[in-house]
Amino acid sequence: MKSPCGIEYLRTSSLILDDLSAQDNSDFRRDRPTLHKAAIHDDIPDNLCEGRAQLSAIDLIAFCMSLINHDLVTNGFPPERINRIVGEISSSMNGLCIGQMMDLRARHMGIRKEVEQLDELDHIAQFKTGKAIEIVLITPANLSSPSTSVNTEPNELSNIRELGRLMEILFQMQDNLLDVESENIGKPAALAVKNNTVTYVSRLGVESTRQRLKEFRRRTLQLVDECWPSGAGTIKDVVNYIVDRKN
Repeated sequence: MKSPCGIEYLRTSSLILDDLSAQDNSDFRRDRPTLHKAAIHDDIPDNLCEGRAQLSAIDLIAFCMSLINHDLVTNGFPPERINRIVGEISSSMNGLCIGQMMDLRARHMGIRKEVEQLDELDHIAQFKTGKAIEIVLITPANLSSPSTSVNTEPNELSNIRELGRLMEILFQMQDNLLDVESENIGKPAALAVKNNTVTYVSRLGVESTRQRLKEFRRRTLQLVDECWPSGAGTIKDVVNYIVDRKN
């Protein structure tokens, strides 16, 4: 099936948009120039590269939707299930846009009440990238038949959505720690500080962020066991990688 490739295109589009000058303003990702900074065969002048990146992201989103729809039709999935998947993907992109806007607003205005900062940061994480993780988890559940090991009743789907939310909070906390502690993260160091971004580290400090990260890992792995009692080693590996990664 080609649908997983389509979901990866969707994720890539979100990274392109996230790196733009109006968003995170990052010149590098994975130690390579971001698309809006990359020279590709000197095909256009530097001042037009950002426009090329924007168009590339939009094109990837459109191609993602077309590829997944065609793939599911080709593989014989019924229309109602295809509609559900397409609806989930559309909702995911809407969530990503909401998260980016919340991040921009927080950067400009701050998070007004101190007691609300953690909840707000979790909420931004849930939408900004959590929806991209959620769609990877929820799509197989939506496509599976009732006879498979993953029950697609609403309660089970809610647990899988919660798993996506927790995984992104883990990712964001570790990202914030790497931003202040690591010199080789594949993108400019201390970018959050330069962008005046409210982060878990700026709110909690390094040690408290580490402790919260540890607790969220425990909760996330426990939820994985609840979602897939017969075992889900690969997903556990992903959770542990998110927390233990060095870049």
